[in-house]
Amino acid sequence: MRKMLVLVAILLPFTCAGISPTLASSESDVYIAGQILGQIQPTPVRIQTVNPNDPYFPQQVSLRTLKIDQAWSLATGSPSTVAVIDTGINRNHQDLTNRLWVNSDEIPDNGMDDDHNGYVDDYLGYNFYNRNSDINDGHGHGTGIASIIAANTNNQLGLAGINWSARIMALKALDNLGGGDFWDVAEAIRYAVDNGASVINMSFGSNSDAAVLSEAVTYAISHGVSIVAAVGNNSSGEIFYPARYPQVIAVGSINAQNQLSAFSNYGSNMDIVAPGENIVMAGLGSQDYVDGAGSSFASAQVTGIVSLLLAKNPALSPSQIQHLMTTTAFPLGSGQSIFFGSGRADAWAALGQAGTQVASATVSSNPADYRMQWLGQSAYPTLAVGEQTTLWVELKNAGAATWVSQVQSATDMGQVRLGTDRPKDRASSLYHTSWLSSNRAATMSPAVVQPGETGRFTFTISASQPGNFREYFSVVAEGVTWLNDLGIYWDVTVTGTGGASGTVVSPVAYQANVEQINSPLVASPGEKVLLSVTLKNTGTATWLGSQSGSNTGVVKLGTALPHDRKSIFYLPTWLSPNRVLTGGFNVPPGSSITLAVEVFAPSQTGVYTETFQLVSEYITWFGPTFSWTINVI
Repeated sequence: MRKMLVLVAILLPFTCAGISPTLASSESDVYIAGQILGQIQPTPVRIQTVNPNDPYFPQQVSLRTLKIDQAWSLATGSPSTVAVIDTGINRNHQDLTNRLWVNSDEIPDNGMDDDHNGYVDDYLGYNFYNRNSDINDGHGHGTGIASIIAANTNNQLGLAGINWSARIMALKALDNLGGGDFWDVAEAIRYAVDNGASVINMSFGSNSDAAVLSEAVTYAISHGVSIVAAVGNNSSGEIFYPARYPQVIAVGSINAQNQLSAFSNYGSNMDIVAPGENIVMAGLGSQDYVDGAGSSFASAQVTGIVSLLLAKNPALSPSQIQHLMTTTAFPLGSGQSIFFGSGRADAWAALGQAGTQVASATVSSNPADYRMQWLGQSAYPTLAVGEQTTLWVELKNAGAATWVSQVQSATDMGQVRLGTDRPKDRASSLYHTSWLSSNRAATMSPAVVQPGETGRFTFTISASQPGNFREYFSVVAEGVTWLNDLGIYWDVTVTGTGGASGTVVSPVAYQANVEQINSPLVASPGEKVLLSVTLKNTGTATWLGSQSGSNTGVVKLGTALPHDRKSIFYLPTWLSPNRVLTGGFNVPPGSSITLAVEVFAPSQTGVYTETFQLVSEYITWFGPTFSWTINVI
């Protein structure tokens, strides 16, 4: 049975394009004021436009309206990842070949979760609606969105994508009729963030809100991932969710006369507008092109511009991007922000200011301004001698100083980096040549993190000798202070001759699928509620319910996002505040188990959501995260 909250793709019917190529001039003349010896005189300046050789480019009038052709003289794109949460994608279209994001840690079509992220065969994305790897588009909406953002450009075929080098992460969360639910969308958002997307496009919505969606949006923004969403096509003064969230860039549609499209929603939450009528895009045939209308396609164009901003300056935060897009917009309808937001997007103006944002971030020399909060980190690894793996830790800027972390900077003073700890500045036994030095593992991403925002340190370790290693790290603002010690460490087991026995089960052997969960639930304050979930062992390791003399490898249900925090549903009958229960008996590969726990609904009315994941103690967290939501009324 599908879940209850319904989303609908924001679109109007497609029509055949009827496109005929024409020529366009390669540059245009403008004049700007230049100050010479205190006198203001007109100074001729040529803005170079870039016209690709795609035959349908002349019909893509909106690219010139948004000054994207001029912006291409500053940046044509980068191989960053743009997540399109939609109806899927036409993988066989000639303008989308080599445009899809690839999960290089996954082996396609082998029926296994090779990268151990909880999703089987997610080599080119994932289908969250049907819980499989089939991302094919049976509708056309997602394909159109993807092609607007990143179609092959300057290839003498079809149309021009806005970002010439981006990769589309195709996340199918809507069915072939354009409908879906918040639960799948929220999971897709978290997947996009966890797998490296830099911006997410969501051209769908609902006039109803849901905590699970709001939490996923907050998760993305706090992890430095921008979100662009369409406002809706109901000719209504009510903007749809997720566009209505203030941290999401909400995009409305205008016509060729710079008037609000008759179908476009509007409201005080509108950030910006873009053309949304007669938009050329890829269709469902391998060489098909269609015209489309809707705020969906206005949103896609803004997403393309955002991806160009990140190509120009990867250090931009979501709040900086939103500020850039709105403050550089061309104003429309004086005093009518409810219909146009800040105005029509201007790619040229936005990119012209994008490079100044990091430079304007100043570092503090006051040690008291630097504090951090732990949010999560990668699992403890088991390696063989000669192997290497990637580790990461996410931290929240809980202080008053802006964190700046650039690989190359004019001075090291105040640069935030991940260094070895206990003792500080020691040479690590797990050093890898990709490190900044033997005692500096990594810089931070994004390069600028404002107070309240999240940064991630990602680095590689190398196993050179057998044994068990506990490696401590902490964050340092170079020349200013080490931040508060949070005891960040990894227990690393290296097997080999003379080392560990090698009996530890490999983390990749643990895999799981969620078959059924009784959520959402409705309860009265203080009422007993039974939480249940059925999980299938899809890996090759037996899930141990207990193990004599050792807790290693015992599979339990633990709190997630982040791991190991105290649950809001915790009762003294649990194993601990962050461990609900074990299976109680062994679960061999291919078998399923239903876990059930009784809790009391919170005493205050409201909607409560808690997220869990399976953990094989001291080996790995595994399988998808899943949530119980209790509506206390």
